Amino acid sequence: MKSKKKEIEAKFERAGIAQESTGMIKGYQKVVGCIMGKLTQEERDATAKQADEWNEEQPLAEVQAE
Repeated sequence: MKSKKKEIEAKFERAGIAQESTGMIKGYQKVVGCIMGKLTQEERDATAKQADEWNEEQPLAEVQAE
């Protein structure tokens, strides 16, 4: 599954909320919840599988850096 990071950032940008601002911190969970609610069942299954894999082993270093 592709990262939704860019989609999250774009949503804040369209709302005029700067990165790392208190507005972003306050609204982050809501934005993520909105995006997660739009995932297909296939995307949810892939995400759950990836989470299980990462819980067994550490994610790749470049993923951790994000």
